[in-house]
Amino acid sequence: MARTKVFISSAMDELEYEREIATKVIKELNLEPSVFEGFPAMSKTLEDAYIDEIKDCDIFVLILWKTLRTAVKREYYEAIRGNKSILIFVKMLKEDESREEELNEFLGSIRRNGEKGTDVAHIRFYKHYRSLADLEEGLRNGIISEINRWLARTIMITHTRKEMYELGTNIIVSAQRRLCITQRTPSLFFGARPYDAPEKEKVSYEMNFYDALNDWIKRAIEDEERECIYLYDVQDTKAEMKKHRLQEPVSEIITTLKEKERRSRHRIRISSALSRHSGPITVGDNWFAIWVMGEDNAVCISYINEQVSDALYSVLSQLGSKITSAEDLKAELGIE
Repeated sequence: MARTKVFISSAMDELEYEREIATKVIKELNLEPSVFEGFPAMSKTLEDAYIDEIKDCDIFVLILWKTLRTAVKREYYEAIRGNKSILIFVKMLKEDESREEELNEFLGSIRRNGEKGTDVAHIRFYKHYRSLADLEEGLRNGIISEINRWLARTIMITHTRKEMYELGTNIIVSAQRRLCITQRTPSLFFGARPYDAPEKEKVSYEMNFYDALNDWIKRAIEDEERECIYLYDVQDTKAEMKKHRLQEPVSEIITTLKEKERRSRHRIRISSALSRHSGPITVGDNWFAIWVMGEDNAVCISYINEQVSDALYSVLSQLGSKITSAEDLKAELGIE
């Protein structure tokens, strides 16, 4: 699965912090930011480089405040010509601030074209903001909304282990209110492979999944609107733990996770599943993925459908409804 590329267009000097925030949000969503600051040295002209990046991007983010650079205007119209999905964020002015007349005219033309139906098909999100926190929230919601719109029309089928982890990561970072994951051997307990390797030598897509999951749990502790259910298979977990001699670190991790569960007032619940599943299942707000594992390969069916996601979450949440202590989980796994 190719990573979705998001191009950021703005005046670099006056919106430096906005560009940093936008880059951070895009990376947190497991997407690829395209910004001038990240361009490698190249033989082509800067203008050609920008145009090529816009042609190659999936989403075009335009951030505006007081001035309109010629290059930014050119990038916007290139995104229109390329039928890109466009998200626009306009920073509100304080009483002592003003916009250049050219930018006022540009914004006015966007509004007029929208009223006429021109360009409106490309502009998926238009929002005013003032604080960086407002921009961060708006950009996150805008990108997630646009990706969900794409995926709602497509049934995704994946086969490789890398695709499996990347898809799971995408569902995690897009979920805003609920998350349910079942794994026969829990990443939360073991981390990424190889288990005993330094972090920089671990499998990158497994690390991305592990980091995204831990970040989601961290957010859920503070956000009372979030709920996370995490289920695993006892027998497979015991076998994996014994094979790699991980009893001691797993014992410590279970204690830490159960403390996080307590701090969340059990909106986070970690438990063994009562029945074995063929492969992992991941359910977000309205996006689900179910893997069927074979001897040497696997296939996954993934789709954005709120009704199916609700039904899956309802069944799986019942499996994780029982609140268990750290001592109970350790006893199940034979950890003394």
